[in-house]
Amino acid sequence: GDIHEYMEAETFFFTKDKESGEEHDQSLPTTFNDGAVAKISGSLRVILPKTCEELTSIHRKFHGMDGFMQKLVLPAVRKALFTAGPHMSSAESYAERRGEFAMLVEDQLVNGTILTEKGSVEGMDEITGVKKQLLVVSKRICEKEGGNCIGGYLRDVSAFHEFGVTATNFVVDDITYSKEVIAQIELQRNARMDIITNQAQAKQAEARASKAEAEGRAQVAETRAKEEVAKTERIVRAEANKAE
Repeated sequence: GDIHEYMEAETFFFTKDKESGEEHDQSLPTTFNDGAVAKISGSLRVILPKTCEELTSIHRKFHGMDGFMQKLVLPAVRKALFTAGPHMSSAESYAERRGEFAMLVEDQLVNGTILTEKGSVEGMDEITGVKKQLLVVSKRICEKEGGNCIGGYLRDVSAFHEFGVTATNFVVDDITYSKEVIAQIELQRNARMDIITNQAQAKQAEARASKAEAEGRAQVAETRAKEEVAKTERIVRAEANKAE
């Protein structure tokens, strides 16, 4: 029969970097909860199982190493990226939650896609100040570990588990946003900075007003005290004049 070779481990690249990946752009998309689309570049180390039974199952399904990488690993990474995006806004992925995004993707690759519930809440547009409906994605929590309950969340079981494959060393190297999204993110960041600045200025003004009020009260008290002293002195002099 034919001999088919499988690597013990292989690095899977999804990147726009020609030096790491191929000539064409291999980065993969995700959509954040504000509707912004970005392309993600990164890599993943995939470790194949060592038992004959599991390797035979992989071969029957994918017919070779290339098929395994393109028909199992690529769809799994694509799905994990796609389902991680709606948990945050593009601005959050750009800054304070960037690390969390990578961890969420890796968690879903290893343990399976987290099942979610979508809803909306009324919020304020940071730029216009107008009220609008914001998309909210909530993870479905579970308590009893086992089956589809992994790590405290209900999940679609990872395709890697089915074939005994281990995923490790997941890295996000770059998140590429369109010029329009970058401009929107900058507007949001500037709007937040303006809010912070205005709040700081308001507190400073409040502090100055309190200080002025306290100084005014002290001045009034000092004036009254001087008036009382002068009044007392006039009384004393008047009494002295009567005594003479």
